[in-house]
Parts: sequence; structure tokens; C-alpha cells
Amino acid sequence: MSTIKLYPEDFCVEEVIEIKHKKNDCLVFTLEKKNENTIDAIKKIAGILNLPFKNFGYAGLKDKNAVTRQKVSVKEIRKEDLKIDLENIKISEIEGGDRIKIGNHLGNKFTIVIRNVNEIEDIGEGFPNFFGEQRLGGNETVGHEILKGDYERAVKNLLMKEGMEKEIENEEFDKLLEKYPDTYEKRILKFLIRKKDYLKALKSLPSDILTLYMHAYQSFIFNELLKKRLETLDLWKIEIGDIICSEKFEKKAYVKVNSSNIEEVREKRYPTVLPIMGYRTRVYGKTKKDMDSLLERENMKMEDFKIKSIPFLSSRGTYREIIGRYENFNWKLEDNILFCEFFLPKGEYATVFIDQLVKS
Repeated sequence: MSTIKLYPEDFCVEEVIEIKHKKNDCLVFTLEKKNENTIDAIKKIAGILNLPFKNFGYAGLKDKNAVTRQKVSVKEIRKEDLKIDLENIKISEIEGGDRIKIGNHLGNKFTIVIRNVNEIEDIGEGFPNFFGEQRLGGNETVGHEILKGDYERAVKNLLMKEGMEKEIENEEFDKLLEKYPDTYEKRILKFLIRKKDYLKALKSLPSDILTLYMHAYQSFIFNELLKKRLETLDLWKIEIGDIICSEKFEKKAYVKVNSSNIEEVREKRYPTVLPIMGYRTRVYGKTKKDMDSLLERENMKMEDFKIKSIPFLSSRGTYREIIGRYENFNWKLEDNILFCEFFLPKGEYATVFIDQLVKS
């Protein structure tokens, strides 16, 4: 069995992003971290600066058990205030710039060491574009419960940690305060001690955090649909009823495959997409059958993605290509240790790429 992330230095990530300077209303810095996830690292910085989390902007979440470099923006602060000394967190390359938003980056460069590798697979031009486990991590369960309106279950699962099950189920929240670090979970606990209103407790969280749970569940649905598709179809196979992505006037256009365009679609090798579920999702053919079956299994309806109690979490839905692409792949295998580097566009996961590369 191959081993990845034995040491944080085995998994190095550098974000590729172009900083914009239209407004120049923020400071932008490089955040280098080790053994910290992006949100917790920013929270530590925010705590020292006595700033709200919402003052910070970032393009994507980077792995915890890794050494990563990414750009972060912050407003209402002076450059000299960012001279911060924190274990495993380093701030450098401070400049003026615009606020960074989710998805602003182009992608990530990876330099990775994988141990216990005998050989690597030829994955050709692409690989199944699953969402990685770090996108899910149990958060999909909380997202599902929010969609179903079971806010009590959502909050309790959000709070759940090993050894705390009894207190959480018995709603003995005051006993848990000292066990939690000063994180958003602690904010929920303090709220529930005052008032056991689970919906309002959820609403007390930053919008970025709540959105993570929704995205996790949408990612779970996508992964399940892609798994089902690959049971009967090759990754590159295109059928009538599929939806493909093409470029039109420099924008993405999603087109249904039918008998009149299928030859052109196959010839030009347009990428097939599957849905990121929402209340206006449109799919056809085999994908429609798979989606209906999955929603029935999950006790879900498309309308559930319109959340009246937390409107900003509502999602109309979109699409994601089923083929992941990679660039600049270089590798060396010595003594069953694989040294490799590559670039992935935003939204693709190195762990998924590696799973295909070093299949057991």
C-alpha cells in the first residue's frame, strides 16, 4: 500500500494566482503554513490582530497535513501589523491589492513524495475528476441535514468529537466549553447555552463556514453520480442525453448531446459534465435516471436546495467536468519512492490524481 503525507514536507502546494490591483483596498500577503488548515490559520492571525474573520479573503482551502503557500487578503490593517510570529505559520510578500475571493486562483503546483510505490499507472490525458476527501470529511452529513431542515441534528453532528458524544446528545453544552478551542464550534456552544435554538445557532456561523457544508454535500452527490456512470461507461465515452461544456464568446456553454450534434461533439472531444446539484438542475438520459435514484435513496428533492430559512445557502446548481486535467507532470521512482511534481487547475484534487497514478 502506497503512503502519502508521511511527513508534511512530503506534500507541498503552491497556489498560482494573479493579484488584481483595480481597487487596491486590501493588503495581500503570502501565507505559508504547515499542519494547519487554511481557515484555522487565518483565525489565529485574525485573533492576534483583533480582526473579524470576514476581513480576510482567500481563493481556496489548502491541505492541513502539508506545507502550503497561498495568497490571503485582509482589509483595515497596516502593513507593520502583519509582522506576526506564529508556530507553523509564516507571513511574507506583503503588498497592496484587491480582495481575494473563493475561486480567484488559476490552480496549484504540487511537489509530492509517495512511499511504497512499485510502479505508476498510465492515466493518459486525464483522470476521473472526483472531489477529494478533504472536500467531504464528514461535512457532507451536516450539509444534508441542513438541506432537510433538521437543524438540531446538523448542529450536533457539527459539534461531534470523539469522547463528547454523551454530552452532546444530552445537550449538556456547558460541560463542553472548556474542551473546545476558541473556534466556531465554541461560538455555537455559547449560543446554545443561552438559548437552544439550533437554526439561529447555525446562523451565528460565518457564511464561508456554512457554505462549506453545502458544498460538501453537493460534492458527495457529484461523486456518487460519477461512480455510477463509470460502472457502465468509459471516462471518455459520450452518449445522447449527456451534457457537454463548450466555449462560446469566451464563456462556458452547456449543451445537450442529441442525434444531430453527437458526431461533432465526439470529434471535437468536448468534455462531458455532471451536475453540482441545485433546485434548477437539468440532466437527461442515463444521468437523469441515476440522479432520480440517488435522490430517492437520500430522501431528497431538487427543491430542497432552495433553503428559505438560510437563503444565501440556496443553490440553483451548475456543472463540473468529469475529466480532470493535469500539466507539467514530472516524476522519478527510486527505491519504491515516487518523487513527482505537477500542476492542476482550480477545483481538482491532487489526492484524486495520485489515487489514479498509484493504484494498489
